[in-house]
Amino acid sequence: SVNNLFNEYWATYYDELYHPDTRMFSGNFLLNNNDLSNFEFTDIIVIENSEFRVNNINYNAEGMSKVELIKLN
Repeated sequence: SVNNLFNEYWATYYDELYHPDTRMFSGNFLLNNNDLSNFEFTDIIVIENSEFRVNNINYNAEGMSKVELIKLN
């Protein structure tokens, strides 16, 4: 393997996003300010024994927020 910055920092992330079995999902979640203040897009979220990364959040302070998820292998 090549020892470079891409392989050291980004290769795993890239492989997760562009793997042939990777799928996108959208869902509505009830989020509050505390959820967002502690959140980072590098976090992995587990829902029903499946791992996801968050791709996009459309936050709605008065109700359900639409969240776009990337399912990991």
